[in-house]
Amino acid sequence: MKRFLFPAAGLLLAVLIGGGAARAQESDTRYVREDLDASRSSWIQAAYFVKEVGAASGALFIRMGDEETTYLDVPVAIWVEFKNAESPGACFTKNIKGRYERAKGEPLRERYASEELPPADARAQCAFNEDCEPLILRQVEAARESILVAAYAFTRSRIAAALVSARVRGVDVRVKIDAGQAEYPLAEKQIEYLLRNGIPVTRIRVRGDYAAMHNKFMVVDRRYVVTGSYNYTTTAGYANWENVLLLDAPAIASAYEKAWQAVTSE
Repeated sequence: MKRFLFPAAGLLLAVLIGGGAARAQESDTRYVREDLDASRSSWIQAAYFVKEVGAASGALFIRMGDEETTYLDVPVAIWVEFKNAESPGACFTKNIKGRYERAKGEPLRERYASEELPPADARAQCAFNEDCEPLILRQVEAARESILVAAYAFTRSRIAAALVSARVRGVDVRVKIDAGQAEYPLAEKQIEYLLRNGIPVTRIRVRGDYAAMHNKFMVVDRRYVVTGSYNYTTTAGYANWENVLLLDAPAIASAYEKAWQAVTSE
């Protein structure tokens, strides 16, 4: 049995892959769900859209034959067009297929509250799965002087927006990202947004077919280090087992800063 995660404003949404019909608890009013009338399609058996209240995008779950797929960060406008289309299948092929991040798996099964983060004044903190992004965002929002980012993949708009907010506050924000990952459309969108708001982004190219700039860390105010397995993507928060560690350690931060400076294209 495999377990998927979906972040939802402090909630853990778990998807369990197993037998039986989908069971989605509707206890959280911060989430809304709409279902497709699949009777208009001969090859889409079921589909529904879940998003946070007020969000401009959400997750689209589609079942076709024996295959069930979750499409991530689908705009509400695309869902509305898909839901109202005379031919949902044709609309799917034109507007959805191959255009969004996706994860294999059955629809949402279970939802339950996640544990609170450790105290903010801890010398070291850890976070897992859906709690990784809140820890990262909290540290970015607390930054006062500088943020150095080394990211293998970067498609997460919330983290990009937090970095831009820090830049507006006068924080020196600089980003390095793997050049291969930067070519994906969602990554290009976030990179353009950062550049447009005065944040320099360096694409790092590494020699070798399977080589990469695989770092995932931030150095904040030359004192804090945020590092771990977590990529700055929706998939990392939704479909993966992930971890993040926050260290309040100037000496270690200095070592990470030197490592960040050393990261260059080959």
